[in-house]
This record gives sequence, C-alpha cells and structure tokens, in this order.
Amino acid sequence: MGDIGDNGENRPFVTVHRFLEPAIDPNAVSTPLKIQVKPESARFKYEDAPHDSEAMWVDPTDASLYFVTKRTPVARIYQGKWPKKPGKTTQTLQTPDESKQNPDKSDENTQTVQKPDENKHTLDRSDKSTQILHKVGSIPMKWVTAADISPSGNQIIIRNYNQAMLWHRPEDENIADALAKSGQLVPLEAEKQGEAICFAADGKGYFTVSEKKRQPIYYYACKGVRRDSKATGSAGGESASGKESE
Repeated sequence: MGDIGDNGENRPFVTVHRFLEPAIDPNAVSTPLKIQVKPESARFKYEDAPHDSEAMWVDPTDASLYFVTKRTPVARIYQGKWPKKPGKTTQTLQTPDESKQNPDKSDENTQTVQKPDENKHTLDRSDKSTQILHKVGSIPMKWVTAADISPSGNQIIIRNYNQAMLWHRPEDENIADALAKSGQLVPLEAEKQGEAICFAADGKGYFTVSEKKRQPIYYYACKGVRRDSKATGSAGGESASGKESE
C-alpha cells in the first residue's frame, strides 16, 4: 500500500506499507468491514526531486518496486528496493541491470509472508532509513493514475483518465527495457475519475473502477491471452475486449 501521492510535489519522502493479505470470507462480509493489520513501513525518496505518483507495482520476479509519476510532461518510471535490514543510513537501490539478483534476506527480527515465486520471504520489522528511487525510463503518457503488473510479471498495464496501455515483457527482459518499447492501447470505459486498474489473478483480463462512490467495477477480458504463467511472448497480439460490470 503506497502513501505516495504528492499534489504539491514537496514531500521529503513517501512511504510504502506491506502486510499479510487478510483472509476474508466473501459470504460473511459485513458493512462496514473493519480489518486490523500490522504493517511494515519503508521510506522512499526520488533521486532528483519530489514527484506526485498514484501508480505503483512490485515486480514478482525480484520484488523491486516501481513508481510512475503523474504530473511530469511524460510519465517517468522510478525503481526502488525494500530495505535489506533496519538501519539509519540511506541505501542506493537496485538498478535494472541487477534485477536478477535474489530477493533480500533479513535478520531474525522478521515475519514470514508468501511470495509468488517462493514459499517464504522475510520482512524487516521496522526501518527508518530512506531508500533512493532511481529513474529507469519514461513512457509517452501524462496524468497516470494507476498501474499494475500481472502475477507472473510478463504483462504491465498503465492508465490515465482517458486511456490504458499494455506492455508485454518476455521472461529474460527487465521492466525498463520492456517499457522502452511501444505499448498496446487497450479498451478503457469512460469513468468519472478513473484512478484504479489491476490484473485478474489469472492474468487473462483486468479490472478498472472510478474513485467516486458507488461506481461499477469493469472487467475487460484480453482476447487470445493464455492463463498467466512464466511463458514468454505477447498476449496473442489482440486488444482486450468484452467488458463486464458488477
């Protein structure tokens, strides 16, 4: 969960929280639903200047974090890494060329969570250092409001208020190189203030929703897309279609 918005572009750092995903029984949900979690938090600072960002994802292949700026003339992509262990020093984060190295390992003051590509991964309990976010690329979009990466990491989707773009990422390619290529324009329903997008768990489609109250949730099936896996290649070369709402 990212506390990364900065309309005035003057925050000295932004914060990301992570915690175990709560188990929720959809048949026993009350309104309102209250859930208590115990998050771990990490601070991040852009290498050049503060930026407003509403789009963030975590690469499932190496746990790197990616932020997309909203107010720059073209959207900038920044990359960071969760701190290796608690400390008070500023750490330089992983660059795209190092993206294949193993995820961080913490000390004994940790808790175990589940990751897509391994059974166990340790989390740092509390870290007061500030991690540096490095610019790794840009895309020809402005006013980016949301982004996501598929569970396998082979598709990236980014949206603003008016359009959504999809990039395909082969298994042996880092995210910076994948986003340097031309994206594929995919369908996006007109929404009052569309600021959310995410892939379905199987990677065969994506969801969007507006920021306003009582808005429909739209689902867009990607034609020709196989169930998400480690397979490389494109999603069949066809755009998404077949939206539904709930």
